[in-house]
Amino acid sequence: MRPRNVVLLILGPLVLLPLSSASGQRIRLPVSKSQLEEAVHKDSLDPAAHYNVALAYWNDRNFDQAEQELRTAVAMNPRFAPAHLALAYLPFGRRPRLWDDLNKSHWPDSIVQIVATWRQHERAAYLIDPLVSLAIIGATRPGKDARWDMYEDTREFYEFYFQGYDDIAEGRYDDAFFNFNRMIDMYRENFSRDRSRLPEEWLWWHGEAASRIPDKFQVALDDFNEILGRSLGRERSDTVYAVPLKTNEIRSLIATVYQRAGKLDDAIRVYREVLENDIGLYMANVRLGDIYESQRRYPEAIRERQQAVAVNPDDQSLLLDLGITMGKSGQFAEAIGILDQAVSGNPRDPRPVFWLGLAHLQLNQRDEAKANFTRFIAMAPSGLSRQVTLAQQKLQDLQ
Repeated sequence: MRPRNVVLLILGPLVLLPLSSASGQRIRLPVSKSQLEEAVHKDSLDPAAHYNVALAYWNDRNFDQAEQELRTAVAMNPRFAPAHLALAYLPFGRRPRLWDDLNKSHWPDSIVQIVATWRQHERAAYLIDPLVSLAIIGATRPGKDARWDMYEDTREFYEFYFQGYDDIAEGRYDDAFFNFNRMIDMYRENFSRDRSRLPEEWLWWHGEAASRIPDKFQVALDDFNEILGRSLGRERSDTVYAVPLKTNEIRSLIATVYQRAGKLDDAIRVYREVLENDIGLYMANVRLGDIYESQRRYPEAIRERQQAVAVNPDDQSLLLDLGITMGKSGQFAEAIGILDQAVSGNPRDPRPVFWLGLAHLQLNQRDEAKANFTRFIAMAPSGLSRQVTLAQQKLQDLQ
């Protein structure tokens, strides 16, 4: 697109054209709603099954049922990031004009409450998995208005400035990266070569797309480090803003990208910075535990797991992590005590039952091992088929 036309379109009245008059888009489902309902009936203890059927109810605009299934998924697995993100954007599915309400200068109490819930679940999703799939946003973002295609200039304007948002909301990260990259290059060429003056929203979504493309991790790190630099000393918790994370949470995101890129020393360093600034960001402990466990540095991994439990004792999945790590380190008796707590805290989660069977087996407590493997096989969803096969083999060996 010609730069002169870009400037004219930015200044001209065409910018006032509504983004869309349509409501949110339908979610693409791999199978029919009836099949998803059958799956959740069969695998009632599988949080993914509850999440998937929630999306089917969402498509039918049965938002009460969708919310119930999403909350069930989170109750089963508090660290199910996609369900948190879906709960964050569910209010926009219920009421698409909420996007317009957010642009008003004064919010009524009802909007303030909705925004608080939105930010709570969105923040949880990003902290649990900073690279969570963003496709659910596409179910709430208004679709492209047909009037954008009426004229060549408006069509080009949309493709230049809005297509990237559509791409990232529908999981097309390569396309999104291309489109945001093009916007940034245009800005540098025609307005400013100073990276610090780039719109923060562009940097955020450019980095979000890049962080999901393995050979673009360094680009994502450059973007997020620029945002971190701007965010230091500046917190914006009282308004809707383009970047959904606060300063220290952005550090956690950067550390996660380092971890995904295999730069573990850098990841450990930045996770440490995260905890120095806020000991309550327990997911930094979780990820440090993951790194140390992968390196067989079990004493350090156990300390991180214990700290995560201390900060967030209501999340029984953290006890599961701790019990598994203790078992891998050879502390089987201690692992059994921790895993028993995990089972008591969340009886619907079959995973600690499986690991209890292995721990009892290591201590030659055959009856206890049999009981746990039998219970696990009876309750395990199909997504744990590999563990079911292993449990069956152990039971045969115990006969």
